[in-house]
Amino acid sequence: MTRASFLIAIALSAAAAAQQPPPAQPLPADAAKAREQPKKKGKAKTAKKKAAPAALLLPGAAAPAAAAPPLKLPEMKIESKAQDKAPAPPPLPLPGLDAAPAQSAEKKAPPTLPLPLPEAPKAAPAQPPAATAQKAVPATAPAAPPKAAPAAGVKTLSAQGEKPAAAAPSGKPMAASIVQAGDLRLRPAYDSDLWNVRGFVGGERSSEGSYTDANSRSRLGLEATRWFSGRWLARGEIDWRASTQAYVPLHSPTRSPVAVDENRFDVIATIGYDLGPSMLTSGRLEFTPMLGVQYVGIRNQAFPSDLIGPDVGGRVRYALSTAVSAHLSLGYTFNLAVASVQNSALKSPKGDFNARAGLLLPLAGGFGLELDYVNDVLAFENTYRVAHGAALGFGTSF
Repeated sequence: MTRASFLIAIALSAAAAAQQPPPAQPLPADAAKAREQPKKKGKAKTAKKKAAPAALLLPGAAAPAAAAPPLKLPEMKIESKAQDKAPAPPPLPLPGLDAAPAQSAEKKAPPTLPLPLPEAPKAAPAQPPAATAQKAVPATAPAAPPKAAPAAGVKTLSAQGEKPAAAAPSGKPMAASIVQAGDLRLRPAYDSDLWNVRGFVGGERSSEGSYTDANSRSRLGLEATRWFSGRWLARGEIDWRASTQAYVPLHSPTRSPVAVDENRFDVIATIGYDLGPSMLTSGRLEFTPMLGVQYVGIRNQAFPSDLIGPDVGGRVRYALSTAVSAHLSLGYTFNLAVASVQNSALKSPKGDFNARAGLLLPLAGGFGLELDYVNDVLAFENTYRVAHGAALGFGTSF
């Protein structure tokens, strides 16, 4: 083998070793040939001195630190120690080999996971200088891509384990999932809706026992209430009844009833204090005892009479729900003005008892609709005039 062929063989073996991935081991046949060549021609010293500058090295590869043959194991260990003590500057990556793995690693790496640190390179026991220089290339790991900040409420992974990141508070109240209960208080505010005005229209059927036959009468009424000083209530009411009423004359020899057109007027004024909030703290109950005065005037062509006196009564209201409430009003008046002259066999009235009970249906805008049962018992000296009926009421608060 000539010197030219020997140099060509060394260059080809170095180029083949540089193209192989690290670590690359030299072929046994090439090593044997490299050792046998000096023995055959006897010119090992001159060949080594001339072959060293002609060896092809990769771009950016570091030159071997020792001048000894790189194939000997003891010299490779000394070279690795020298490199550990004084590391050479990192070689430039090859344009065709290192750029592609770095790009693929950046594409495959998830944005939220940190890349693992590369392990320290280990020195091979027997490796040519070109292979040693090539192995130092992957020591410079590609820089990890910047870690994107996780969004609020998104789970992130850490080295210790998977832990959900705390969601940032939105600051908005959960009003679509919170359902507030309806206010059942009869008076949500003591300084509002102080006035209440209601009108009534209805009819009654009255009877007087064995004296006269039953008859019907119509009724119209108006009631107004006013709250003041928190829980004090003033009430005023006026009613008008119209009917054809039968009477028995006192001095008639036949005792036959006489029918007359009659009008009755009732005027009531009372005042009371609400004890409901003290009895039931929820505000759903109103219990107001009341004291006042009442006047009843009965006017007809032959048997007029009057009733006036103190009135004792009260009213109770209770909210069954936000859509309906029940109420009851009672009153009794004792007559202090008894006429001395009597024209009817019934004689003068002694007292009057009245009651109204029903349901109130609240409407929008502070209005309300009432469905009531009404009762009135007018006591005469010789009999009772009892009436039962119904009334429809409509009112407003302001």
